[in-house]
Amino acid sequence: MNACDLSPTERLRLHQDLDTLEHVEKQLADLDGELARLSNQPPWNLAMPFLIQLPGLALLSAMTVLAAIGDITRFPTASNGESSFAPTPGRLCVSSQMIMLPEPNCSIK
Repeated sequence: MNACDLSPTERLRLHQDLDTLEHVEKQLADLDGELARLSNQPPWNLAMPFLIQLPGLALLSAMTVLAAIGDITRFPTASNGESSFAPTPGRLCVSSQMIMLPEPNCSIK
C-alpha cells in the first residue's frame, strides 16, 4: 500500500489530524505574539534585553526565568539570586544571608 492508497476512514483521519496541526500552530503563533508583547511592557521590559543576550536564552526561556524569580531587584547581589533560583553546590541563600554548606561526600567505588 503506498501513501496515496488510503481508505476513506484513513483519509478522514489524516484530514482531521492536519486540521488539528494547523489549529495548534496558529495557537502557538498567537502565544508567541503575546509573549513578545508582554516582554516589551513593565515589569519585564527592563530585564529582557539583558536576559536574551545570554547564550541559550530566547524569548520563551527568558520570560520563564522572569516569571519564576519575580522581581529581580529583591536580590541584593547576583550570588543571592543564583542560589535562590538554581542549584548552586555549597551555597544556600536564606533571608538574604549566604550559608555555606558542607561539601557532599561523593566518593564512587
